[in-house]
Amino acid sequence: ASTAWLVWDSTFALLGLLRQEGSWFTSLVRGARVLELGAGTGLLGLACASIGAHVCLTDIPSVAEALLVPNTLANAATSTVLRQDGGGGWHTDGNALFYRVGTG
Repeated sequence: ASTAWLVWDSTFALLGLLRQEGSWFTSLVRGARVLELGAGTGLLGLACASIGAHVCLTDIPSVAEALLVPNTLANAATSTVLRQDGGGGWHTDGNALFYRVGTG
């Protein structure tokens, strides 16, 4: 999980495309459903949400609790944090196997 604290070069490249109005990536993302697996900081998913994507960010509990949930709550206009239990159900409280953070 130590890589969760990194923001990859590919993230910066895609962020650059998101900043270009009318770029192919902006057109692809706006209004789309986006799933980010192993989101870490959640930077790219949050940027996609800011231009109108419906985003679901996921990560393991240790990363979600330290990075993903706080970043999402601080930077998304609306967000929902769900935790998956051992039976595959999603809950707003309790022990987690995986976290799903939805924006927008």
